[in-house]
Amino acid sequence: MPILETLNLFYCKNLEEVHPSLGHCKMLTCLNLNGCVKLKKLPKFVAMESLETLLLDECTSLEEFPDICGDMPRLSKLVVGSPRIRSLTPSLSSAALNFMELRGCNKLATLPNSVFESQQLEHLSIIRCSGLVEIPTSLGVQKKLFRLAIDGCENLKTLPSYIQMESLQLIDLTNCPKVDTFPEINGDMHYLECLTLSSTGIRELPSSIGNLSGLYDLNLNGCEDLVSLPNSLCNLMNLQYLHLDGCKKLEKLPENIGNLQELGILDATETAISQPPTSITKLGKLTDLRFSRSHVLQHVLHSSSFILPELSGLSSLTDLQLSNLNILGGLPEELGSLLFLDELNLSGSNISCLPKSIKQLLHLQCLDLQFCQNLNELPGEQLPPNLTDLYLDYHLFLKSIRDLVTKCLKLHVLSVSWCGHEKSECGTVSMSQVNVLKSLQQLIRTCIQCDFHQRDFFLTSFPEVRSPELFHFQFINKYQISIDLNPSWYTDKFMGFTICYGDNTTYVSVVATLVCKSDPERKHSLKYVIKCWLKSSVMCFIYIPLWHAFGNKEGKNPNDYYLFEVSSDLRKELCWGIRLEYENKNKRWRRKQRATQGPKLFPVLPKDTAEYDIATDRGLCLGYEENALEVDQAAMNAQKEHNSQNVELIGVCGSPSRKMDDVSRKRKRKRNRKKKRKVAAATDERSLHDKRVT
Repeated sequence: MPILETLNLFYCKNLEEVHPSLGHCKMLTCLNLNGCVKLKKLPKFVAMESLETLLLDECTSLEEFPDICGDMPRLSKLVVGSPRIRSLTPSLSSAALNFMELRGCNKLATLPNSVFESQQLEHLSIIRCSGLVEIPTSLGVQKKLFRLAIDGCENLKTLPSYIQMESLQLIDLTNCPKVDTFPEINGDMHYLECLTLSSTGIRELPSSIGNLSGLYDLNLNGCEDLVSLPNSLCNLMNLQYLHLDGCKKLEKLPENIGNLQELGILDATETAISQPPTSITKLGKLTDLRFSRSHVLQHVLHSSSFILPELSGLSSLTDLQLSNLNILGGLPEELGSLLFLDELNLSGSNISCLPKSIKQLLHLQCLDLQFCQNLNELPGEQLPPNLTDLYLDYHLFLKSIRDLVTKCLKLHVLSVSWCGHEKSECGTVSMSQVNVLKSLQQLIRTCIQCDFHQRDFFLTSFPEVRSPELFHFQFINKYQISIDLNPSWYTDKFMGFTICYGDNTTYVSVVATLVCKSDPERKHSLKYVIKCWLKSSVMCFIYIPLWHAFGNKEGKNPNDYYLFEVSSDLRKELCWGIRLEYENKNKRWRRKQRATQGPKLFPVLPKDTAEYDIATDRGLCLGYEENALEVDQAAMNAQKEHNSQNVELIGVCGSPSRKMDDVSRKRKRKRNRKKKRKVAAATDERSLHDKRVT
């Protein structure tokens, strides 16, 4: 093989050895052995002066790096990935390496200084080399190196005492918990733009970090031993991102942090900071400010108070995260000055009310008030007019649903937590106290009564619940489902579709389609797409009103559509439920109320009252006249009077009002059938006895 230039044997998984003549291929420029998992040994590289690329990644059985007996002046790219190799040959000093990657070399304890003698290295990656303890000093003076990445080296302790790399643009030092000191910065390193030291054991940064004039991204996430930041950090005039998430021992920010005029994101989540410096109000370009804590950290800090800085100067702020904080004095009225605020997270905080100025936040779309146990009321007229996503607790949901739907006209997403009434000791609702069916019925009833067709859809989510039995059409482990519609499924009492959607992701992506008859190419199909993000895995209930949501095709009426399809863009197998919503018929409804509450509250209907019973292939959908809504207030008063827990006063979603316990109804029917059989048997025996006597 004297004229061989390229040899690709990548992922030859049964290759165990290579012929010794390979080491004499003078013209070979590229040798690719990636993925040769059974390869144990390579021959000596005797005369391979033309070799430029050597790829040995995922060679998990390779025990030694090949011996190099001559010069390899053209070798520029080296990739090694073997957990058995203990060292690299010093002969690599003759190579002009500009790209080197070491991956999964768990027994490699150190790197030879000779590797870095050529000063040609531009890219160095050391990934998951758990046995590596030390980085040689000669690495710190690589003049051409522009990218340095060290990740997952669990036992790495020592870095060069200083670095002077004038071309360096990125340092990514991640998941190295035993590295507790960062090198001093010597010389001019103005090209360095991104410095990541996440999940390391670093206790403090050197003051010379202020010399990195070009730095715009500093990531210290997960540095749990970091106790302070140097004041020189405020000299980084180009810094745009400062990430401190998980620095649990960090109690203060530099006093002059307001000097960072280009700062756009300040993430101090999961820190011990209780009083940000007053100069923070000078950060006119700040868009994201986060001081949230977890329940665990807040408990460790003994519920220390958080002093909210002045917010009026943060004119560009769009995202404010203050969850699980004991905010001293509550939220100030100046919150309303954050005119561009888009998301506000107050979950788990101690607030008891929202400031009146919150209504001025015309750009606010997402508001999280879950687990705020001191918050007892949520007046809809005080909320921002363009609010689309609201996270709240179960007891607030039951109290405020009517107000929220009628006053917040752009609200599309309600995410409900199982946090209990403010007087409960544990703060959560037991599953026996939760009635998802009742909550959904109350929501849809309110939607129907409040001219709901101005919205395209409404999504309600509950954590850890099953699809209620009210969904006549239920499917398991499907990514696309369809149901056949009755020929006369659409009447003037039809209110829309409700889709139950269960998934373990936070991204909701649902496509609903109505398919027209005699339309194989689906040119006249009506399609509606719903996409939104949630903060946790939940069971979603999506209500889509018709006809507004889908829009009408020219020359088509609803009963021209015979098939309703639902799918997910995620192409995952999910649990589904579909329900057709009709205005509930009032004749049986009032009969039920007269039986339970007395005849005075519910007058007898005229005999000519129309009833609409729409039969489908799998169930019966029932409707009621709009005039039934006139006695809604009387029904609410009766509900307050009797405080009934088991009888629904107004059943909206489907069949007439009835007791909620389906198991009890089944048992009752079973007992009735047994009684009838016993009576029939006794009658037969009596008649047989009479015949014998005669």
